[in-house]
Amino acid sequence: MDNEGGGGAYAVSAGPRARRALGVVTAVVTAALVAGCGGASPPPSASLTVRGIELPVFEKSCPLKPGASSVVPVNVVRTAIVANVCIGGEGPFPFLVDTGGATTLLDSSLAARLHLDLVDGPRTVRSFTCQRQISFAALQRWSVGNTALLPQTVEVGGVRSPAFPNLGGVLGSSTLSGFGAVRIDYRQQILTLGPQEAPLVSNVAGRSGPPSVPTSLTEGTSFASPMPVKVVSERLSPDHLRLIGVRPTVDLAFGPTRLTLTLDSGAGATNLAPSVVKKLGLAPAGPPGAAYAGLDCPVDVNHYTMGPAMLGKVQLRPQTVGSNFIPPGTVGVLGSGTLIDYSPVLVDYVDGELFLGHGPQAQAASPAGPISSG
Repeated sequence: MDNEGGGGAYAVSAGPRARRALGVVTAVVTAALVAGCGGASPPPSASLTVRGIELPVFEKSCPLKPGASSVVPVNVVRTAIVANVCIGGEGPFPFLVDTGGATTLLDSSLAARLHLDLVDGPRTVRSFTCQRQISFAALQRWSVGNTALLPQTVEVGGVRSPAFPNLGGVLGSSTLSGFGAVRIDYRQQILTLGPQEAPLVSNVAGRSGPPSVPTSLTEGTSFASPMPVKVVSERLSPDHLRLIGVRPTVDLAFGPTRLTLTLDSGAGATNLAPSVVKKLGLAPAGPPGAAYAGLDCPVDVNHYTMGPAMLGKVQLRPQTVGSNFIPPGTVGVLGSGTLIDYSPVLVDYVDGELFLGHGPQAQAASPAGPISSG
């Protein structure tokens, strides 16, 4: 299926010169919200061998504790943002914080362990060159950090991968947008949430006016770019359940050429479709490599040098970006490998605005395995 919603997982290269996760689109997370696939699929990459990263579980228990509920501790593993999520009092489980994931996704083995009732499935969907099975579940009692989350319908499918063998799920924009805005501080390893409300139900046009979110969220940042937000929904069976998909986007300008990318904190690096690389005439940067896209689907990745680009009012530094087959519906993602240099990052869903810190700057991150920057 097409991935209208953008993606948020990691592509991890194999071999002694393993490269950083290359911001690719996770079709699994949003496949149920869009129409079928188009175009021929390229052949899968050769089999990969990587040493995976055990994502940290750093919360000691699930009961909510006294203190500010809006401040959620996270661990930044390379550029992956890991939060601890509890479901039905069980856990905590490591989840990726993924603005590029239109919906929240729960690993199928974890759903079975928790004895969750699955509905409206399984469905067979396409993720890059691979096929997957997904179902859905209604979460009634769950939390992230010290914050109780509202009941929500989530997708259930295979999440654990050779890259992240203990991954419990992906906390996507369908959940994050319910807070109006979220602030990601890569340096301090803190996720700050706005006041919790119902998830978005309609598109938000990007703008550049004064934000309506609390000033505590914008502190240390400046307005960078309008951020249009696309919202789609699907009624499931039983029909009282509805799945919401939310995708924040930004425009990246290369002179007169303007591209709309998914804002994707779940992607390891910025990634552009091959057609975009050709249009921009980007120069190769090192040899190609094999990688995992959509968490565990083999793809071939090429690397290119992207010159200065304008993200609204901010000129991004030259950097190496990845390029591989991307499902129709987007031309690329602006990933954490770029965003981490401009920490803290404020994703303002309700106003349709992106705020950035005053980077570029080097960021501290938790130690990890052999996966390096790309």
